[in-house]
Amino acid sequence: MIADSVRLALPAEAAQIAAVQRRTWTQQLPAEVAEEVLAGVDLETMAASWQAAIQRPPLAQFRVLVAVADSRVVG
Repeated sequence: MIADSVRLALPAEAAQIAAVQRRTWTQQLPAEVAEEVLAGVDLETMAASWQAAIQRPPLAQFRVLVAVADSRVVG
């Protein structure tokens, strides 16, 4: 899907970002690598990490951006 825009991520979008990340890993990594990597982390943990990165970036200049298409996070 082609994004309409790119903007700052909102904390409420952390689960959507994690889902995009997980789907990308599943599609782009070799199957055995994806399986091993994803077995060690669940979607809730990934979402919590993204939420922390959005709300409390490690440095002031760090920001999480999302690609949006039809009001949906796609990247």
